[in-house]
Amino acid sequence: MDFVGMVLFGLMSGLAINYLSDRLPWQRSPGRPLCHHCGQEKRWQDFLLLRACPHCNRKPSWRNPFVMLLALGIAFLIPSYGFWKAAVLEYFLLVAVMDIEHRVIMHPVSALGLILGGITGWREHGWQQALLGGAIAGLIMGAAYLFGLYYARWMAHRRKLEGVEEGLGFGDVTLSLILGLILGMSVLRALMLGILAGGIFGLFYVLFFARRSALQAAIPYAPFLLLGSVIVLLR
Repeated sequence: MDFVGMVLFGLMSGLAINYLSDRLPWQRSPGRPLCHHCGQEKRWQDFLLLRACPHCNRKPSWRNPFVMLLALGIAFLIPSYGFWKAAVLEYFLLVAVMDIEHRVIMHPVSALGLILGGITGWREHGWQQALLGGAIAGLIMGAAYLFGLYYARWMAHRRKLEGVEEGLGFGDVTLSLILGLILGMSVLRALMLGILAGGIFGLFYVLFFARRSALQAAIPYAPFLLLGSVIVLLR
């Protein structure tokens, strides 16, 4: 892919990530861009030129130009790692943005990941290794999800707490399955790296930043799983 092609791929990816991150939390169907703050529709020219929302008069989040720069940077990895790995990294960026901002990995995003992960895994490892990696990662994180869910409920009941957030959401389980499809059996290393990074960050967050109890404090977990996967993917 030549320079112009990489620039176009990066720009289109960045625009798509910003568009989906703004629209999906409010509307699951395609349509005009929505304001990140109030959820009202915006004109395409307002979205593309990063103008203030005509309804609430608030400017787009700093996330928009930041994502554009990251998406462009990922595009320039194509000569070294190929198109499909670059497409996977763009997908990772979408998942990270949505999980950080909304603490959720939505079903349309997961469906896209399953398609992209299946194609990438088949190309990189063959369909047997892709399916095996997906199944193992899904089972491991599914067990962790159930353990965390029942442990949190038991502790909440014991301490008579309300509104306790899950430490690991089911979207993280689906994401792990997708990562397994992409990485094959190498997903085990990615999960270990992600769990380690998430545990270290969570410990420091609880000790120095969280004002609530450790049981009630919650952090987005997907970015750490993605970090471990990026390290393995680009090794």
